[in-house]
Parts: sequence; structure tokens; C-alpha cells
Amino acid sequence: MASELPHQLQGVQKLQQSNSWIVEDDPNSAKAIQRILQSGGSSTRIFCNGKQLLEAIGAEGSSPDIICLDLSLPDISGLDLLPTIKKHKPHVPVVVVTSNTSLENIERAVQLGVYDYLPKTSDRTKFTTTFRRAIEHGRLTQKLDALNLEQQLAPQFGICGVSPAIQSVIEKVKQLAPVDVNVLVSGESGTGKELVARALHTASKRKDGPLVAINCAVLPRELIESELFGHVRSAFTGATARHIGAFERADGGTLFLDEIGELDLTLQAKLLRAIQERRFLRIGGTKEITSDFRLVVATNRDLLDEVSSGRFRKDLYYRFAVAEISLPSLRSRSSDIGLLAHHFLQKFGSQLGKNASLSGEALAVLARYGWPGNVRELQNVIQFALIQCQESILTPEHLPPRVISCDAIAVSSNKPSVALAIGGVESIQSLDDQERDSIRNSLRATQGRLSHAAKLLGISRATLYRKIKKYGISTRGQF
Repeated sequence: MASELPHQLQGVQKLQQSNSWIVEDDPNSAKAIQRILQSGGSSTRIFCNGKQLLEAIGAEGSSPDIICLDLSLPDISGLDLLPTIKKHKPHVPVVVVTSNTSLENIERAVQLGVYDYLPKTSDRTKFTTTFRRAIEHGRLTQKLDALNLEQQLAPQFGICGVSPAIQSVIEKVKQLAPVDVNVLVSGESGTGKELVARALHTASKRKDGPLVAINCAVLPRELIESELFGHVRSAFTGATARHIGAFERADGGTLFLDEIGELDLTLQAKLLRAIQERRFLRIGGTKEITSDFRLVVATNRDLLDEVSSGRFRKDLYYRFAVAEISLPSLRSRSSDIGLLAHHFLQKFGSQLGKNASLSGEALAVLARYGWPGNVRELQNVIQFALIQCQESILTPEHLPPRVISCDAIAVSSNKPSVALAIGGVESIQSLDDQERDSIRNSLRATQGRLSHAAKLLGISRATLYRKIKKYGISTRGQF
């Protein structure tokens, strides 16, 4: 750095409290920049070469608020350092301070994302003003990115997840909610079909009307027709009063028929006319009732197979399957397990008056489990574990036995066993292997977002950085 800087010590503007890194091989120039920053209230750290900076970027838990970078360093060009800085510290503004003011270097530095480019001959006021604005810009950018990230991770329509499969479902809900068409929602039990039906209702123009939900699988055959269409007094033995059915109650709103595949063929025929014409008779009644409702139906069966086998009417299928939303199983969206678990921890934690976080080992167990009951089962597992947990960290021992036992089988079948010297007992994963897997699972669960991965693991971001480096875990584009 040129010797002009030490003489530019007039008229400082106050910087907000901050942490600054100075990458400069010339001691006089480094100290001059340090005095400018410190006089404004910033703490500083000096790096004499590019290697020291790269080591700090890989090991530091907290990021600086600004990096002042010289381009002419003894080992690595400042321009060559910029891609690595931007990759690992994307929110940190970089101000290039150098005597190399060629137009080519300026253009390349700008292309690589520097905040500003200062000649070393600049006066102190210019330095201070640029540093202050850079710090403010970096902090604002970080706040905006954090807000955007929270919005991305926050449940939409109550649907939680960032995996492509569940994001596709959310996009279909957005697309179909305003359109008043019948919708078929399919998926395994526990995947959230009723949640999607409620989302379609609350995001529609009928949101102020009723949402009437009927589970066709739980009602006795002799009662389901009455529950759907209603009945008049004395229509059958025990009908001591008039009953308003679901079709009529849904007038002006949404009718959700869950497990539609459980209806017998006789009732399917009656259902066809009611859906097609929005007109029906109460059981025992003679006056036709009209109802303006939006129909959403759900099933865990393959209805086309049911049609082929003669167990479901083809005309009824095509009547309500105007649009379809297929929900993925939880095992096919394993990257969402960590986020869902965290969501349920917050939900039940507030209900139970507990504030517990998920340990890395517990997250690894959850990630390896097969989830035959899908999201509903995960919700129940987290609720059970939180009731068992009396500490601030939820560990594998708090999980239901079936989850732990399945995990033990999965680990033993997927990892080569090593016989111990005593008793011929086979070993499970080493602690290092378990920790490595936990970190990888947390990174997958948060799509590689280090701050959220650290939160799920219950460790600091600095600790997570060190462990990623220790185990040689790559964070490049695999999430």
C-alpha cells in the first residue's frame, strides 16, 4: 500500500460498531486502514497474505462486517481471492484498496462482486464514508436475505417443506385455489390430503363460506347416505328429527370428501347426480335441494385401478377429477424431515410449555426411518418425544421404540460390522460416523443452509464450520 495513507488522518466519520478484516501485506498501509476503522468504532483483524484469509474464512464462526482487500498480495492475487470470499461470505461487502488502479482490474473486480474500489491515494473522509456505507449495505442485505429465507422455510397454506416435490404441490394449490373446479387429491395416508383441501378452500373466493369435511371410510354404510344428503323426520327408524347433510351444509363453501374410494357402487351412482347438477333429495324427502359448493375429494387408492377392476364408476371418477394434486410420501421428500420436525417441535413445545431442540443424533435417526405413516406419523413421534424429554435437547432415547429399533436395523444393514474382541459383539457406528451422518442429514434437511443446519443440530455455526472441515464434508451443490 502506498505511503500516502498514513498522512490522511483528518475528519473521521463515526462507523457503527463492527468487525473488519484487513488483507494487506504492507504493515504501514495495514495500520493506516486499521486506524481509520478503529477510530470509527470498528474492531479489526489484519491478514498479511491470502492464505491467512482463506484459513480464517474456513475456520471463523462469525463473519466480519467488511473486508478491505489489497489486490497485490505476496502469494495470491486479490482478484483470485474474490470468488472464494463471495462463496463463503456472500453477505460481506468487499472494498478493494489498492494502488493498482488499471481499468481492467477495476472492471474484473466489479464483475466479481466488490462493493467499491478505492485507490490508496484517497483521502480519509472518502475511506470512512465508503466503509460506513459498505457495512450498512452488507447488514441490510443480510437482513433481507434472512427474511427471504424465513419466508421460504415458513409453511405456506400450512404446508411445510422446501423439497421440489412439496414445492410442486404448493404451486398447484396456488394455481387451482382461485379456479372453481373439482379437485382430486391423492396420496398415501398421512401425507396431508386434508391439509391441501383446507389450503384450496382458504385461498379461494369461497374462504368466507363453510368447509365441510366428511371421511367416507369411518362412517357406517347405513349412515353415510344420510350424512351426505341428510334426511327428513321419520325417513327411517330412529329419524326423530330432520338432519341437514354435508352437501347442503357446504352451500357457498367447499365440500371435502376424504377416502372417496371407500364408497360402494350404489352410493356412487347417487353421488354422480348430486355432483353433476348440484341438486339432490334428502332421504325420505320430495323437495329437491340445490347447493352451490366446490368439491374436493381425496383417496389413498389408485382410482384408475379401481375403475379398471369395476369397483369405482368411471363416469364419477372423471366428474370430480377435473384437476389432480398428487402428494408425495415423506420418504420421497426426506430433505423436509428436519424442517418438519423443527416445525412440530415449535408447535407442541408451545402447547406443552417446553423449549427443546433436536440433537444431531436424533435427526439422523429420523432421517433413516421409513415413515410408513408419513407426516402424520412424524408429527406423532415428535409429540411423543417432546413429552418424554425433560431436557433442552431431544435425543434418540426420547423417540418411540419402533423408530429406534428400525434405525438400529437400518444402521446394521447399511454399515459393515466390526467384531469386538469381547464377547464377539458387533459394533454399531462409531461416534465420528454418527456425527458425520448427522451433519450431512442436517445439511440435506435445510438444503445446505448452514445457519439452519446448526440450529437443527443444536450447535453454533462456528462449531458446524469446524466439524464440516474436520470430516471433509462438501457443501457444493449436492442439496
